[in-house]
Amino acid sequence: MGILTEGIFGGFRNKTGPIIGRRYRKQNIITSLHRISQKPEQEGELVQQHRFSILNSFLSRISALVDIGFKQYAKKKSAVNAAYSFNAPHAYINDGEETVLNYPKLVYSRGQVDTPDFPQVSFSGEDTIVFSWLPQEQSMYSRANDQASFLIYIPEKDTAFVLKNEALRADLSFSVEIKPPVDGATYHCYMNFNNESGKLVGDSVYVGMLT
Repeated sequence: MGILTEGIFGGFRNKTGPIIGRRYRKQNIITSLHRISQKPEQEGELVQQHRFSILNSFLSRISALVDIGFKQYAKKKSAVNAAYSFNAPHAYINDGEETVLNYPKLVYSRGQVDTPDFPQVSFSGEDTIVFSWLPQEQSMYSRANDQASFLIYIPEKDTAFVLKNEALRADLSFSVEIKPPVDGATYHCYMNFNNESGKLVGDSVYVGMLT
């Protein structure tokens, strides 16, 4: 039985005959009953499902950064969905017969704040990753007190180290201790700057890969 929630001309919820009414993002939505398809899934559909799954999983895992970095593009959808739409066209490469993420092309933040100048990443000892960058001239979008955030992603473990506002642009370096170290792991490293208030963000950049 469907229930009228706003009078005879308003929306309704629950099922009425072959249609379903519900409220979604402050709008009344009417859909048909869902039917389970008896057709076998085609290879192209499986590829698309796999692509959606791996990119959405990555972005959802780092949502603490994505929610800030794509907030200005999340009008009628979530920041993760906005980031997915932006990244999807360039997010994949083929590794043999398998489709995998193209990590150097992935972006978790977009904005006007200047990116770091000549960022680099390296190991210090067995369990410490060091980010470094060069000093820059001061401008509206490049301040000494801009805050740096970092991401280290390990695909073998599907693990992300998310570090928000952990350093200043003027610091020129930042160290992350990885405990315990992961034998044979690949570390994909990213960073970006936001201004001091956090209202303005900058593009995230892929700093490099460590093995």
